[in-house]
Amino acid sequence: MNTVFRNLKLNVPRIGYHILFWTMYVLFKAYINFDSVQSIHPDRSESCIFLTAAQIQGVYLFIKLPMVYLLFNILGKLMNNRISQASAIAISFCILFTGAYAFILMDQFVIQPVIYHTGSNRSFGLASYFYAMMIVSVPCGAALAIKLFNINLEQRETQNQIVRQKLETELRFLKAQTNPHFLFNTLNNIYALARKKSEHTADVVLKLSKLLRFMLYESQKQSVSIGEEVQILEDYMELEKIRYPGKLSLKFNKSIDDMSQTIPPLILLPFLENAFKGSALEAYFTS
Repeated sequence: MNTVFRNLKLNVPRIGYHILFWTMYVLFKAYINFDSVQSIHPDRSESCIFLTAAQIQGVYLFIKLPMVYLLFNILGKLMNNRISQASAIAISFCILFTGAYAFILMDQFVIQPVIYHTGSNRSFGLASYFYAMMIVSVPCGAALAIKLFNINLEQRETQNQIVRQKLETELRFLKAQTNPHFLFNTLNNIYALARKKSEHTADVVLKLSKLLRFMLYESQKQSVSIGEEVQILEDYMELEKIRYPGKLSLKFNKSIDDMSQTIPPLILLPFLENAFKGSALEAYFTS
């Protein structure tokens, strides 16, 4: 669901959502009020009645639009802790009361005489005021609900991005743990083997080459197969044996159901490298 809304945001300007919302609102209200307009002008065609109803709702937008966006502003200030909750509630009620009063005035002096071509038949009594409050509150409530829903989606997306960035940082940190001394020591061992013209020199160079290629290129991928990662671990252990010839005995047991499953690259190698650094053998050999 979040992906759908994110894609919509990329393809449609924000103002398009507002235009769509108010267009749908006017058409829906025109449909709801169709019968009331028809009762006043029964001689008109259905299309004309619907257009009249839509025209009436369009006129009311001059009241409802400022109310909604003023409430949006109050909501934004409240969420940014720029005003208190009590102040936000008080201001919101003032906006609603003022909007209801403006709605009655609009009905009295514009809708009835100009559009309906009838005399004014609505008073400023408590019932009229309560009715006007209900009318102006509906679009405000709907718009605020959509706004809060959108804010919730944005907050969840921000939290997901923070989690992803944290995981990526931790993964980069783990990848950076590979000791650079391992490379220098291995090269020194290769040099020593080459001086002795050992038959193992070519094999050691090949294993180091594979390990470096994996670190430089494969580690840039989002994921690699478990089989590839295990092969790197085995090559690493073979190179460690070269560092400590005749002094290191390793046994690597693994139980993997599916070698083709994927994991982030180099996620296991730092643990293996740290195991060598933290072992008693490492302390003994490097002393």
